[in-house]
Amino acid sequence: LQSTAASVREQAAKKRTQEMATVTTGLVAAASLLLLLAGGASAATLALYNKCGETVWPGIQPGAGKEILARGGLQLLPNRATSIRLPAGCVSDLNSVCPAGLAVRGGNRVVGCRSACAAFGSAEYCCTGQFGGPQQCKPTTYSRLFKRACPKAYSYAYDDKTSILTCAAGTSYVVTFCPHRR
Repeated sequence: LQSTAASVREQAAKKRTQEMATVTTGLVAAASLLLLLAGGASAATLALYNKCGETVWPGIQPGAGKEILARGGLQLLPNRATSIRLPAGCVSDLNSVCPAGLAVRGGNRVVGCRSACAAFGSAEYCCTGQFGGPQQCKPTTYSRLFKRACPKAYSYAYDDKTSILTCAAGTSYVVTFCPHRR
């Protein structure tokens, strides 16, 4: 019986270690997501769900000079959820400045604006082939236009390191810790 009890304890410890690895991965994902999104005006929501049997502490680290969200992290009890409003980097109306060659029209109005890569498919605009590196892929007239409209957003593949990935207003993200636990 002692060896069976020891085996059960070992299996339980192994399962807790695996769950903590999942929690750690989730924490890194949540923190990384927030790093990518910390920009300008309020737009997106991050929902955090803890399905683990123990408390988790998601750490939130914004980029340099950005507002600290949720006091840098929070305690999330088992079977609890919380949400955080996230800043986004671009609130400009890109449709109003979209060049004709990139415009997506719905009737008589511009309803969307494609990237130059999507519109033209050339290596120069897609940063592929002979333009496939940071030394070869340079800003274009199109990327400069978008950069002026949304200075904190990436405007092409090798944009500067101060830019961030941004999302449209109303975007929501869900991070679930221990997602396979009931």
